[in-house]
Amino acid sequence: MTTAEMDRAKQNVTAAEEAVAAAIAGLTDAQWHFKESPGRWSIAQCVEHMTIFNELVTGPVRVALSQAPPSTNPAPDEVILERIPAREQRFSAPPTAIPTGSANPADALARLRKAARGLIEYLEATPDARDHAIPSPPLKAISGGQYELMDGYQWVLAAAGHMQRHTAQALEVKAHPAFPQDRS
Repeated sequence: MTTAEMDRAKQNVTAAEEAVAAAIAGLTDAQWHFKESPGRWSIAQCVEHMTIFNELVTGPVRVALSQAPPSTNPAPDEVILERIPAREQRFSAPPTAIPTGSANPADALARLRKAARGLIEYLEATPDARDHAIPSPPLKAISGGQYELMDGYQWVLAAAGHMQRHTAQALEVKAHPAFPQDRS
């Protein structure tokens, strides 16, 4: 992993984390838990889902990557950077990443920030993050099966893009006509 790649990943994670913080700043409880419809997620659920994904990357994904053979043909970085944040396609979350939305905004943001720091710490502690790749169901889904493997560095880029994707979803919730207005 090059210094430029490390800087790029850190910048993407930090910018995505700050965008989440800005999107949820000052929300009331009603706004935090508002759903556009019964099948849609609240902002609380979006933030929790982002955090779960980040924790999966620094937990089970990291372990799998450390045990993976040398990578063979992971996806181009640009595919991850462009397609993961895009909201044109919608997907169902796997059971391990379905949020409850039970945390308050301050606790949810603290957990998200800790998980984002974990992503950066993972890269800093793993100079060979580019050397091993594992299958990525999210990448396979967004690329229509064209790409399947992501290396460790790319999993961090994907986590940042995933935060961007769900921050955009939270902003869509805030823009809904029935979104509760602040009464203060």
